[in-house]
Amino acid sequence: MEALSRNDPLHSFKHCGYWQPMDTLRDCQRLGDLWQQGRAPWKIWS
Repeated sequence: MEALSRNDPLHSFKHCGYWQPMDTLRDCQRLGDLWQQGRAPWKIWS
């Protein structure tokens, strides 16, 4: 972090919406299941 901030300032923001990592195969399968079931909280339904 020190090297990143040396030349440019770092920024952050607060996110109050849905967040789920997809770091593992299990995460990917869980998110895929939600999508297939029509229960994906990140999708904007139209």
